[in-house]
Amino acid sequence: MKRMMSYIDTCNALAGIVEQVALKQTDVEIILKWVDKQFEERGWEDSTQFKKAMASIGIKMMLLYGITYRELRKIKWNDYDEVYGNILINGFNLRLPAKLSVQIKQLKHYIVESGIKNEKNIFFTDSSGEQWAEITSYSGIPDYLGALIGTTSVTSIVKYGISQLLKAGLSDSIVKKLTGASDKLIQGCILHEDYELNRIVNNKIVTTELYYEF
Repeated sequence: MKRMMSYIDTCNALAGIVEQVALKQTDVEIILKWVDKQFEERGWEDSTQFKKAMASIGIKMMLLYGITYRELRKIKWNDYDEVYGNILINGFNLRLPAKLSVQIKQLKHYIVESGIKNEKNIFFTDSSGEQWAEITSYSGIPDYLGALIGTTSVTSIVKYGISQLLKAGLSDSIVKKLTGASDKLIQGCILHEDYELNRIVNNKIVTTELYYEF
């Protein structure tokens, strides 16, 4: 099952076709607590702990920006601006939340001090500097998700992130460029019974011109 889900997550032909439900808010809260714990305990000299820390940053980026695993692997350290706390993703210069910015800075300083290098200056690597493989299981993310919330689907993380972007009012074309997601995947991120979306839509409609004249 793990191998099958990893294949689905990285297969363009299946993107959005195989239904994966976006994570619930309660699941995201559990994940974020686990992520922050990785930066409180540290101990990154141990390769397993380093792997968890790196996976934690990847998970946060997917939840926040809806970026696919495929695009996540392409990010380089040159894309990260430590001074201003920004990161460049697919042409968008994005402001990082304060906590995430600090966590990335901590990880970067450890990598520099430990002499972990790779020729392409890739952001997401293992403790020896090897870039994450195309299979999502290499990052360890599916295993960590399974232990935390009982699902191993990386697509569920991405769908949560994309759904938040759409609710924030970003157009499908912008979301597609930012995240690298397919049209089918993006279309599958809005649920008809999403009550939060209903509230957002109604709040926007009442601001339209002459609404109260109707």
